[in-house]
Amino acid sequence: MMKPPQATSSPKWSPRSSWTRWVLVSIGLLALAQPSLRAQSTDHGVEPDPHDDSVLIVSRTTAQLDGWKQVVSALRTFHRDRGVRTFVFDDSPLELQEAIAREHPRYLTLIASPEECTRRMVLAVNRLARSLDEDPWPDVEWGVVTGRDWSDAMRRVVTRDPLAIRRAAGVASLPIDAFFEVWCWDEAVAGRSIRTSPEGERVETITDASDMMPGIVASLNDYQPDLFFSSGRATQGDWRIGYAFQAGAFTVRDGALIGVGLDHQDHPVNSSNPKVWLAAGNCLVGDVQDRDSMALAIMASAGATQFLGYTGRTWHGRAGWGTSGWFLDEPQRHTLPEAVFFNQVQLIDELAQLGSDLPDLELGYFGPREDPRFHDELETRLAGRYDEAAFEQVVGHLWDRDALVLHGDPTWEARLDGRPSPWSIRLESLGENRWKASVQATEAVSFSVPPAWRFPWRMRIDSIEGSESAPRVLLADDFVCFTDLKQLDAGESRSVVFTGEPVRLRRRVHSAADPERIESQLARLPARYRAAVRRQLKRAGEHAGELVCAIERLNSPLELTSIGYLLAWMPERDLTTVDCGFLSEEVRAAARIREESRFCRALPMEVYLNEVLPYAFVGERREAWRVPLNRRFASLVHSAPTQAAAVRALNQELWRSYGIVYHPTKRPKTDQSPSETIDCGVASCTGLSIILASSLRSVGIPARLAGVPMWHDDSGNHTWVEVWDDGRWHYVEAFGGPGYGEAWWVDRATRAQANEPLYAVWATSWKPTGDHFPLEWDPEDQTIPAVNVTERYRSP
Repeated sequence: MMKPPQATSSPKWSPRSSWTRWVLVSIGLLALAQPSLRAQSTDHGVEPDPHDDSVLIVSRTTAQLDGWKQVVSALRTFHRDRGVRTFVFDDSPLELQEAIAREHPRYLTLIASPEECTRRMVLAVNRLARSLDEDPWPDVEWGVVTGRDWSDAMRRVVTRDPLAIRRAAGVASLPIDAFFEVWCWDEAVAGRSIRTSPEGERVETITDASDMMPGIVASLNDYQPDLFFSSGRATQGDWRIGYAFQAGAFTVRDGALIGVGLDHQDHPVNSSNPKVWLAAGNCLVGDVQDRDSMALAIMASAGATQFLGYTGRTWHGRAGWGTSGWFLDEPQRHTLPEAVFFNQVQLIDELAQLGSDLPDLELGYFGPREDPRFHDELETRLAGRYDEAAFEQVVGHLWDRDALVLHGDPTWEARLDGRPSPWSIRLESLGENRWKASVQATEAVSFSVPPAWRFPWRMRIDSIEGSESAPRVLLADDFVCFTDLKQLDAGESRSVVFTGEPVRLRRRVHSAADPERIESQLARLPARYRAAVRRQLKRAGEHAGELVCAIERLNSPLELTSIGYLLAWMPERDLTTVDCGFLSEEVRAAARIREESRFCRALPMEVYLNEVLPYAFVGERREAWRVPLNRRFASLVHSAPTQAAAVRALNQELWRSYGIVYHPTKRPKTDQSPSETIDCGVASCTGLSIILASSLRSVGIPARLAGVPMWHDDSGNHTWVEVWDDGRWHYVEAFGGPGYGEAWWVDRATRAQANEPLYAVWATSWKPTGDHFPLEWDPEDQTIPAVNVTERYRSP
């Protein structure tokens, strides 16, 4: 890893001074064991930080727009596990070069309204993406999140489930064998289409060209492919089918994608399933020039969660077709952002072979209709250096380097399904900061694209070992690419050995607990919890050390009772994820609140343990909300004459204090944590109820969630809060509800059905009850303990 550049302009690259450090590596054959990842540091108790962090960049204007600021918040929510950071710029993303260079993340996402998503903006991000250190390679996988409006962008942001691409459609020559099913149309032969089945059947049909448009739209709307591939003549506002013939054109009307046939009949596109769209050979369709641009319509009407396209005319197609090769030729190997990344590596390496100064050459801004100026400027700069063929290759590579854009969240995973090629790469520690990166084939293999791999963590490369006569390898701080490797025999391998170390290390404070340590801490817990906690620690595996550490940090009888209760019934999702500091601090805070709050100190112990102590209700993000919410609201409820008055006051002040409003779709997700709701400023009923119940618990008022997965008339679900007071439960509507026992849905609740789980009223519990809370937003999750309280609502 080179020192991040200090200048704001694109850093200079000197291949003569740094070539042997990280670009060309001559290697010999080295023995290799099983082809799997085995990477570790050499210091006891220390492990590298995974290189999976993310930054979001957004203009100050977009960051302040209602709706778009919620899109930014949604991305923060979904990237949070990657250590997300957000940066705001005024005019250009290049303003952030030094700040992002210090972070050097793996992923970068630009959030832009359609008015901002110009070719100039894309060009700036392309340059930013390879300017974070001194080497010429791209430094991040990046994408642009935009849409015709914020709600359109939000629909794609909340698509999180990974996509295994099995079914493909398109208007181009698709690699049919790469998919389980294909339906593609020929751009060169009028009316020709090919359709295959999972059973291996292949049917080729030739019809009249007039049938192509209805068929192409059907391949989107009815066939519902996971991937769509397009090529041919296009602009920002249309895409014409056929090269030597006419077969109609796609256009945009009021933001919708419409296929218009030769008979002038409209064929609207409405394909909602998440998919990848590769416009590998279309000019200009990636360029957003207004709200009726093809890029926005393809994402909105065709369900393109990730869309790859050109912001200018294609020159010789190196970026689009090259990226498609990286993505489609290696099943399961690369996501689309990773394919863009490695294709850029390969493209820049090809430039370097043509001229050592070319990877660093920047020629300002050239609009999509200013190709001749670009060509003329290069002729002036490079006069006499190349023959005509080489010069055209230079022009095309430099143009394509900056002309492609990936619309979509780069952390969303879509991969080609199927059997991966029989090779693998691993990184192995040889001790004393020596490492070996190796590629090995288990069967004979020919490579259509070079074998390449993103390291699991970033590395500082100090020196490289090898022989001058062996193949070339590209080696940088975050990837290795065996660039000239064409084939390997079964069992054959190639390796590169280098010295260096991970850039960021974290210390493992609490390793797996030994049996003696576990038993000594179990002995400190109340006897009634010991057997259950012992079973839980076994389920926690190597993470048990974190949980035992939390016990060790606690001392008072109330704290030890509390940690025993939490651990005894802790959900499985938390046993291997919550850390010692979080758990011990939550217990300390809850115990202190138990002693200080006049509403809590006299509670029966079982109510305190189940309805005040727990740090979560359903599947929301686990976070330390108790102390900050207590600081904000303790004095407010302390002055209330009764608990009912305290609940009413908090239910009024909470929303004013944080500026939170209700919105059913503008929120990032249903079960938002308190900080996620505060961050975006909106929530649906479940998010509002979670933050209200959390705020109540933070001041010692016992609270839980309640709700119906579906009303009796199938009109939707609803969530509210229940509060324990004077020996019984009272329902409270979040978002400024009037108080105990008053809500707009009371009549509906009287018609709930106790014997039908979908139509019953449920209340959450920490301790298992034998029943689970049916989550309308996640029906497969049956891990939330719940109590069926329907009869109490049927007979109020």
